[in-house]
Amino acid sequence: MRETGSPELPVFTQKYLNSISMYPHWCRLVVRLVVLFVNIFMLKAAEKNNAAMPVSSVKLLCTDFDGTLVESSLDRCTQEFAEVLSYQRKRGGSWVINTGRSLPYTLEGLAQFHCPVSPDYIITQEREIYHLSSSGKWQDFGDWNLRCRRLHNELLLKYQDALEAICKGLTHRSEITPVRENGIVSGLVASSEEIMSQVTVELDWACKDLQGWAYQRNNVYLRFCHVDYHKGSALKELCRLIGFPREVVLAAGDNFNDIAMLDGKHAAMCACPANAIKEVKEAVLKADGFVASGNHALGVAESVQYFLER
Repeated sequence: MRETGSPELPVFTQKYLNSISMYPHWCRLVVRLVVLFVNIFMLKAAEKNNAAMPVSSVKLLCTDFDGTLVESSLDRCTQEFAEVLSYQRKRGGSWVINTGRSLPYTLEGLAQFHCPVSPDYIITQEREIYHLSSSGKWQDFGDWNLRCRRLHNELLLKYQDALEAICKGLTHRSEITPVRENGIVSGLVASSEEIMSQVTVELDWACKDLQGWAYQRNNVYLRFCHVDYHKGSALKELCRLIGFPREVVLAAGDNFNDIAMLDGKHAAMCACPANAIKEVKEAVLKADGFVASGNHALGVAESVQYFLER
């Protein structure tokens, strides 16, 4: 594919052509022929330059935030990541942040990140899709969020007693802090990743009969959710809304809750930075993706460059 445009060419203005009207007819004809040939020459040169500039094969870049772009709130956008975002944006590409953060917390993180390019879309809590309105405010994109919230709330209400009992029966309950929404347990925070790994094994067994129930894990944090709503399904819905096929989507993540968008089903191009956990690297390689040598935003920039040149 090649990118073409309508280049602005240096031409003689009508005012100048009128200024030579005092000259003989043959002289004016020569001048007009010269203008014509100059325009043709400049047009061909511009078309050649445009032909040398490929259209980005990555139309939608989908990135996690914590762990994938930044390690801490002190991290700032790297020059390399800013450059690939700018390159992609100039060639019609879009960027979506797909994070476990809430919307306010995501916007706070982006302000600290100091990226010169703003995301076009934001997916929060691994499920809710937002786009920037004409008034400059982030708002729900379509009816996805309404459906998601309804099912999520119904699920927590339906299983609140069962989940309370299961959480109290966990082996390492003294090292686990429940997270609540409106008084209902909606997630867990463990004292360490090792403890959380043991907790997930117990949850997988204890909750196997809770129809529609699932969880999303990121390090020591775990969020209960509906099985149909995760980073992968949210990305799929966003692509439907904006009309992008999976073939032009690049997804990058680093932790357990990113695997749903890194299996090749919703993004044909999958990647992770070098700091990603082993399970993510395995999922990316299984999807014929790319594991970068750089950490965090530097590794994501490396991944974009890899797929642009492939």
